[in-house]
Amino acid sequence: MQTSGPERAGARPLRPSPPILGCAAVFVLSAIFLGFDLNHPIVLWDEARVAVSGLEMAHTGFSLVVTYGFKPDVWSTKPALLIWLIAGFVRVFGEANWVVRLPTLIAALGTVAMVMSFSWRLTRSSFVTIGAAALLMLSSGFFGVHAAEGADFDTLLSFFTTGYLFMLFTIIHQRRPAAWRVALCALLVVCACLTKGIAGVLPGVGAFAYVVVSGRWPRLFKSPWYAVFGVLAGAVVVGYYVLRERAAPGYLAALNESELGGHFFESQPGSGRPPTYYLIMLYMLFASGPLLLALFAAPFLRWPKVKSTAFLIYGGFVCAGLLAVLSIGKTKWGWYVVPLYPFLVIMTAMVWRRLLALIPILPGWPIQIAPVFVGLVFAYLAADALHYKLIDMPPAANAASGRYWAVFGQLEKAGYRRFRTLDGGVPTGLDRPNYNPQLRYYTQIWRDRGIDVDTGDQAHPAAAGQGAVVITCDARYLGAVRALGPTLTTIPDCAAAMVGPPAAARTGT
Repeated sequence: MQTSGPERAGARPLRPSPPILGCAAVFVLSAIFLGFDLNHPIVLWDEARVAVSGLEMAHTGFSLVVTYGFKPDVWSTKPALLIWLIAGFVRVFGEANWVVRLPTLIAALGTVAMVMSFSWRLTRSSFVTIGAAALLMLSSGFFGVHAAEGADFDTLLSFFTTGYLFMLFTIIHQRRPAAWRVALCALLVVCACLTKGIAGVLPGVGAFAYVVVSGRWPRLFKSPWYAVFGVLAGAVVVGYYVLRERAAPGYLAALNESELGGHFFESQPGSGRPPTYYLIMLYMLFASGPLLLALFAAPFLRWPKVKSTAFLIYGGFVCAGLLAVLSIGKTKWGWYVVPLYPFLVIMTAMVWRRLLALIPILPGWPIQIAPVFVGLVFAYLAADALHYKLIDMPPAANAASGRYWAVFGQLEKAGYRRFRTLDGGVPTGLDRPNYNPQLRYYTQIWRDRGIDVDTGDQAHPAAAGQGAVVITCDARYLGAVRALGPTLTTIPDCAAAMVGPPAAARTGT
């Protein structure tokens, strides 16, 4: 019988079509999952400080100098890229919690899209493509506190590091990569560094080790583009720090203390943990720790000599390199490993695809073991992720100082125009008394709405003046405020009382 098309000798086989509907469904569900509660109260650590800096830059104009309290910020010495993005969105959409978190949401969804695109180009497997993206979105370490849930640095950092590490994997496996690919890789490195400083290059430690161990390092010298764009990237990053120091002297000294010395070799309050801390966190905050353990089976499985197999090794070097560097440091926080999740989910999906292929197909059986197993696992993971997001996470955003948002809104709706807050702040373990970035953020927003908001005299609440509403959500001052008169708010664990004639507070006189 005559053959035709791809069945002919020497004909190229048909390439599988990408799972467009499946990828679209995962992306839409990811957007809903991340965005449906985007307006919840701003969280104290460290989102509130970022939010304050973003609002201030929206007011004062774009600058190299990040401020807090409209003064150069030398506590958080991160570069300004995230603050620029927040300020830009605030100017376009106005002041709101969801606007402050918009850059993080876009970065998280962009990372999901990158994982799907890269997984498909790497494996041509619908299971790996959809499974990796689903595992990413169901990992609380990726969507949770200090990650995609709020306006912190690490999700935006992960977007850029994922981009340049994926691109680097592609170009180091090409003899002469196109100049635009190397340029894009360098640009993403610059953006990662302008997001979180030296943390932007730490995930590249393992990638560099892979290039050396795999013997691909001579390729770095066969094309001039690596040197050209490498030098340009370094010049841009160094130039930023030089100009930042000139704009507000003292920045580099603070940077040396926070990033290059003190915070790495000396633990911050509450951050001193054992060397195994990150392994424990990954097991706990991955979509499912037992699924992640399957990576230990990878060396014992048969793998063809193709690029996807090389990625397993490459991803292993990236993960091991970052874990090794971070584990040396004294300061350890679970969100430092957010950039690893895009690699872990792809590697895990690849290994499980190989393991599930070992399960025999039972002829004549209406139900097969592998699809049922996959369906049950992902149903459980989805339920667990929803429980974490709806039940476990809200208390983190429900700190007392986060309730001023609701109190201010309630009083404004009732017609009150003069507020005096009474709050002693939170302990930091450092020489920063009355530290309360949440209250500062809310105060700025309501001032911009035309409300007279000021901090009160902590020792004498009645000194706020006639016609003001004294407000507190600080347990230390609830009794003092309630002693002024009937509370005007129904927000739990908060109090608001009038000083002087009720009409005065409403009219602003």
